[in-house]
Amino acid sequence: MSDPQQYQLIDPSNKLLTQTPSVLTTGRVPTPDGDRAVITIRTDSATLTVFLAKAELHDWIESLQVTEGNMSELAVASVPLPAFNGKARK
Repeated sequence: MSDPQQYQLIDPSNKLLTQTPSVLTTGRVPTPDGDRAVITIRTDSATLTVFLAKAELHDWIESLQVTEGNMSELAVASVPLPAFNGKARK
């Protein structure tokens, strides 16, 4: 896998790059070169599909785990919650 540090994480000139809902689909397909993991990411503005050999998939998993481990916990403030058992929550 290429060194991710050599590429800019977000292309600032791409106006389509905003935070939108996304769907991740994974699976396995046989190819002439052997089984491949298939990962498809769909957003409102793009679809990306990659075919990965087992070793490449392992590298992707490791990279995602490192990124996840470096993230802070989600903090949500001042968001009204729906009623629970007929009582409003604060």
